[in-house]
Amino acid sequence: MVLPVVYAWRMWLYQVRLTEAVDAMVLGMVRALEARDPYTAFHSERVAAIATDVGREMGLEERELELLERGARLHDIGKVGVPDRILRKEQTLSEEEWAWMRRHPELGEMLLRPLVHYLGNVIPVVLYHRERFDGRGYPQGLSGNEIPLLARIVAVADAYEAMTSDRPYRRAKKPEKAMRELLDLAGWQFDPRVVEAFARAWARNPDWRERKRYLVTVA
Repeated sequence: MVLPVVYAWRMWLYQVRLTEAVDAMVLGMVRALEARDPYTAFHSERVAAIATDVGREMGLEERELELLERGARLHDIGKVGVPDRILRKEQTLSEEEWAWMRRHPELGEMLLRPLVHYLGNVIPVVLYHRERFDGRGYPQGLSGNEIPLLARIVAVADAYEAMTSDRPYRRAKKPEKAMRELLDLAGWQFDPRVVEAFARAWARNPDWRERKRYLVTVA
């Protein structure tokens, strides 16, 4: 009777250590990206926090929430393949530079594909988080429910995070203004159901609602 117990304990320990290793790998990849672009510091963590709260509002199961959080952390990882002269440029990008930037979902998919066995299927989040509900996004121009739900959630979280963060070319918007813009874009750029869930989560005044407050909690 002892051997099955020992075997089960060792398998459990192996799974725990594997999970810890995967989480450390994800964090390392995100930090590598943020080191190249100081304006994205803690961007991925905040997007993940927002997306997870929205997913919980939508009734996602725990396994889906874990995948959502991990995909949100890695959503911009393809930007490691974007040249520094474009990624860190403070002026408006040219059409050619925008074409480079729009490749980052596909670059991310290419980078993460060999790791799916360890990370889980984060590919749909990474590849489709820049699609729009009205079909005018990229890289494939998917629309409506053609876009995977987790990617639709990350799209809203990513937009809010970007709007409420300082950028070289503009100041951060106040949370209330960013919230109004998301509501205005529901049904066009974003899934209305996701925006509604976001609004419910936002109304509870979580730490991520204001960037400075969130950064204090993760510092």
